[in-house]
Amino acid sequence: MNQTYSTPYTGYNETYGTSPANPLQYNNDTLANTYLTGFVQDAITPIKALTITPGIAGVDFQTQFFNNGASYTPPGAVNQTIAPSDSKVFTRAEPSLGARFLIAPHWSVYGNAAETYQNPGDNAFGAYSGSNVIDLATLKPVKSVDYELGTRLLIRRAGLLRHFVMNADIYRDTLSNETLTTYISTGGGFATTQFAQASATYKGLNVSAQDSPTWHWHVFGTASLTRAHFDSYVPGGSTTNYAGYPISYSPDVTASLGVNYRVAFGRYLVSPGVSDQYTGTQYMFSNLVNAPTNNVQMASYNIVNTQVAIKAGTGIAGLSAVTLTVGVTNLFNKRYDPIQYITSGGYFGGNSAGAVLADPGAPRQYFVNLNARF
Repeated sequence: MNQTYSTPYTGYNETYGTSPANPLQYNNDTLANTYLTGFVQDAITPIKALTITPGIAGVDFQTQFFNNGASYTPPGAVNQTIAPSDSKVFTRAEPSLGARFLIAPHWSVYGNAAETYQNPGDNAFGAYSGSNVIDLATLKPVKSVDYELGTRLLIRRAGLLRHFVMNADIYRDTLSNETLTTYISTGGGFATTQFAQASATYKGLNVSAQDSPTWHWHVFGTASLTRAHFDSYVPGGSTTNYAGYPISYSPDVTASLGVNYRVAFGRYLVSPGVSDQYTGTQYMFSNLVNAPTNNVQMASYNIVNTQVAIKAGTGIAGLSAVTLTVGVTNLFNKRYDPIQYITSGGYFGGNSAGAVLADPGAPRQYFVNLNARF
């Protein structure tokens, strides 16, 4: 995969006397990436009930960073990027191992382990950096070590259960060598970019199940319990380590529950359905200190959505079926904030530093979708 990413930016605020022709800030840099990957994998079955899947992948991340703003910045403007043009290549091996054991024909347990890598973002190479101290010699790709252990169950017929499917797993993901970026408005029309070096651990439990007790009814549900914290978080220019702090905007609990019904009217198949999505509490991020918080949380919320699908055969050669779906999201027009953060006071000035700013969630919305199958 090859990509070129350019970020020209002319920052101005007419309230403070600047304009596109006479900007306050300027940035122009380009990131050129070439990503190569290949993998081999096998499935080994030493006994009929056991399948072991080893694998190995190789990745190669090639990045060239060009500071186009270094050669030209409009007179009077501040060049947001002064890091020099440079390049970096990462080559890594990504081993993985999976296993599945059939306890019974419709019941299995499984486990997976894998080590993977991700190329650092443009900020790690110097984009939007007001410092030329970008040490590519010490830069590393983001490393992820993942473990998962789970079970899967299928019950074709037992009491009210008809084709009941359940999956449950526990997991632990560890991330290291992260370069995190925060964009902060500091007042006077300026926006600054701040960085932090971090490592983190996610662990939790996922459960999902679905069943069709009759031809008419289908029910489903999911639930996730997550505990996520920083093993290390050091803001740029600081020696304070926020190790142990919860990862901002990682809900402790998420869940969904839904039911669909279908009924035939002649050549029409009508399928109404309703679902509820719950998002638990989340810790906020503070722009005041460019760090997560461990004592300020967003409120939990749940949103109800509904829809009706009408499917019909057409009798037209080449067009097998047409489905019309109409629905409503946020059926009860719930007022909620999907994101909140503690401001540094740049947007509103005055004594607003430390206030909580929020983006409102989408109100009730209606949609119509037409799908044709050829």
